[in-house]
Amino acid sequence: MSWDVNERVALAGTFDYQLELLYQALNRNGEEGLQAWSVTFDELREGWQIADCRRMLREIKGLAVSQALRPATLVLVRAAEGTLEAQLAHWDRAIAAYQQACEVVQKTGDRGSEASLLSNLGNIYYLAAQPALALDSYRQALSIYQELGDEPGEALVLTNLGNAYRDSGLLGEAQTCYERALTLQHRHGQPDIAAITQANLGSVLQRQGQSSEAEAAYQVALNLFAEMGDLHGQAQVLGNLGTLYLNNGQVEKALECFVRDLDLHQQLGDHISQAQTLNNLAIAYRRLGRLDDALSCYGHSFEAARQSWQVDHCRRLWRLLTGQPLNRLTQARARMMRGLLWANLGDWPAAEAEYRQVLPVFQDEGDWRNVAYGLNNLGEVLLRQGRWAEARDAFHQSVEIKRRLGDEQALGQALANLGAAHQLLGNEETAIQEYEEALAIAYVTVMAEAIRAGQPLPVALETGENQSEYSR
Repeated sequence: MSWDVNERVALAGTFDYQLELLYQALNRNGEEGLQAWSVTFDELREGWQIADCRRMLREIKGLAVSQALRPATLVLVRAAEGTLEAQLAHWDRAIAAYQQACEVVQKTGDRGSEASLLSNLGNIYYLAAQPALALDSYRQALSIYQELGDEPGEALVLTNLGNAYRDSGLLGEAQTCYERALTLQHRHGQPDIAAITQANLGSVLQRQGQSSEAEAAYQVALNLFAEMGDLHGQAQVLGNLGTLYLNNGQVEKALECFVRDLDLHQQLGDHISQAQTLNNLAIAYRRLGRLDDALSCYGHSFEAARQSWQVDHCRRLWRLLTGQPLNRLTQARARMMRGLLWANLGDWPAAEAEYRQVLPVFQDEGDWRNVAYGLNNLGEVLLRQGRWAEARDAFHQSVEIKRRLGDEQALGQALANLGAAHQLLGNEETAIQEYEEALAIAYVTVMAEAIRAGQPLPVALETGENQSEYSR
């Protein structure tokens, strides 16, 4: 189910009234009432109505204490709590909740529920970047599903186990899991999961240098996603397939994939993925010698990324502010995010004020990486206000810090920004030198050619990393 941060779940009357109806249903028929509670909770959670979810959890926990609800109810409540905390990236709380649910269900002897909980716990460990614990949970779940003869459950866990092996660098083990999972998924008519597994098998084959086999796997996945009308899945596979072609020197084929990929992401309104695909398109155009098209794609990529920042950084800021009490450094990081929001809205003075407030804090705390990021972003808003010399100075300081830190990827971007400031100041030779150094590092690949042609160049804020592999 898709969600929108501005969308409210439609409740009959007030939320208090809805809760009262739920608890009456629980008293009349525990199983049906619990199902209604679970559906309502999931709707609220998927709509990011976090306060209402927490209230539901508090009240049903109180009911559990006063009425000694069945263990199945306690398991569901703990699992619901764990899923909510995982959605908020509160990994320790999510893990604790699922571990408690596992302890309860182990006492009841419900092996099927235990396997399901262990599988979900493995997912949380995986998302929390704890691959060893994820592998352990998946293996336990797999063993139980095999013991019960539950092949659909086994198939799902095998896909997730394959993902954990893949991300741990155990590509042979990952391939074995995916191939076994596909056998079961086809046997039990699970095309949605089979499409994901097939795409991930393609990524493993690609990483092992088996290009023709990877291409075949991607094509099967693409067909499955197309049959289901899954635009997101098609787009992700096209991106991977395009990268495969690009790496093999089949640039025209790569270009075709990236164009189709971009069209699908535009239909979906996925600005982050559009930005990544536009970068890939730029690389393909550059290799074909079409520098004007490459430069145009880079510019559109920056704008697509900018359109995604507001929601993304709102979520990150919200998660930060709803965690533990903020110390001085954490407050500064939160204000840095707020500066990005103001910049995204075009309020350059407000963004400048935020960055100037946080830079001394980062310097006092010795957080030089964020000093460099803050200076880069300050330079961007100064540039937007026509204060080119001040922007040049900010970018120069950012570059020097990144050199000391050895942050090569970020250095390339900062050098490109410094080059843009020099260009606007009329220092074209200096600008070309900065762009050429950026070319040798990464990211901006057509800047020197563009300045010689007198074309305007975009300036990029630093926003994070893009994922390249497809996984659910």
